[in-house]
Amino acid sequence: LDMQTAESDSLPSESFGVLRVRRQVLNPYSYAGAMVTSRVGLDGSYNVAYGLDGVARLASDDYLALQWAQSFDHAQIDAGNLGLVNSGQLTAELARRRRRGFGYDAAVAWAGPAYDPGIGFVQRHDFTMLDDSVAYTWLTGEASPLISHTLGLTALAYLRNTDGAIESAELGPGWEFIAKSGAGGSLQARVAFEDLTAPFVLGPDPLVPVPEAFVPPGRYTFVHAVASYHLSATRLVQLNPAIDVGTFYDGWQGTVELAPVWYVSPHLELAGFYQFTRVRFPTRDQRFDAHVARLRIGTALDTKLSTNAFLQWNSAAHGVAANVRFRYNFREGNDLWIVYNEGLNTERDR
Repeated sequence: LDMQTAESDSLPSESFGVLRVRRQVLNPYSYAGAMVTSRVGLDGSYNVAYGLDGVARLASDDYLALQWAQSFDHAQIDAGNLGLVNSGQLTAELARRRRRGFGYDAAVAWAGPAYDPGIGFVQRHDFTMLDDSVAYTWLTGEASPLISHTLGLTALAYLRNTDGAIESAELGPGWEFIAKSGAGGSLQARVAFEDLTAPFVLGPDPLVPVPEAFVPPGRYTFVHAVASYHLSATRLVQLNPAIDVGTFYDGWQGTVELAPVWYVSPHLELAGFYQFTRVRFPTRDQRFDAHVARLRIGTALDTKLSTNAFLQWNSAAHGVAANVRFRYNFREGNDLWIVYNEGLNTERDR
């Protein structure tokens, strides 16, 4: 895949390239692959990254996944920061993929300070991540309204490579169920830890003189609970609510969600989403409210001609976004796409 962009404001004209290869190895459930991405600008800037990955089925339900990636950025090379270790990321995962009985998932990841692929984004730099979970799934009998339910425990931690200190961590149990009607839900409780070395600003713009709310640097431990429920995907009308409440750094937060779906006809599907988040810091008399609303419209005349529209409003970002996609399928594997995107700033006087 290759894409060329035109010059826009301070961004130069750039070429984006992606190459991915993968093939089956060892057995029908294992594979090895490689990937290369490139981003080259007409101003002389460039970023190239490669990755090697593989998944091996060790036993009937046990799998081992390995991933290695490295990036080459012109700014890092000019600064002399490039190296096999500094610019790489390694991930290893061992999991038992089982839908009944005992299962587990253990992963470890390490990333250097200079690892920065130019296509996509990386949320953290120079870290070590430990992610572990264990669960047990029961299949119920014919008299039960449930097909299965699962009880599990999840632990996640990010450590800074510079000093080995824990930057973020989360630990807690969870319960999930699947009903014979197709409905399902979950309950989760989490204890979270965050070590902030810089202020965490909530609001549309961290550069505004007086932000709506912020969390000062420090170490914080807080707890929250999450509950969700969804109806069967075969229902013509669905609501799918969720709630997340608890303490939040040195304050508290509450989030409610609704994700309704309405299958109007075989040719029209309407899907909505609304999320309201309220954050309060009583000791500092600060507050933050955020609304996110989405509407997805799917239409299909037949299997060859379809149109999808996606609209989203985010009050915290003061923006409305739209994405409309038209697709015509000439024959299997041959499609024509016409895509239109629009972004609107709702804070007109900023």
